[in-house]
Amino acid sequence: MYIDWRTLGEDNIDTGKGNLRRLEMKSFKDNKAHANTWQGFSIYDFEQFLTLRDYARVPLFENLSSYRNREHGIYASNVHTAQFIGGLVADNQW
Repeated sequence: MYIDWRTLGEDNIDTGKGNLRRLEMKSFKDNKAHANTWQGFSIYDFEQFLTLRDYARVPLFENLSSYRNREHGIYASNVHTAQFIGGLVADNQW
């Protein structure tokens, strides 16, 4: 049994560019999350800023809609720097 906080094999994936959590993401836009049992959008352990060290090149989440989820609409944990523009978060439990 594998017990660890990381996904099995996460650090062993060879992208040729380093750790997946530190790769540049660019943008994520116009997505919807509705009626999930936990979070609408969960963003964990995203460390792009630690590689690039540039506040102009941070992950961009644009026009996300998250509504009527059981817990959180958007939950970000261990995310150093990110930018959220526009969107809608409504009627989530937390």
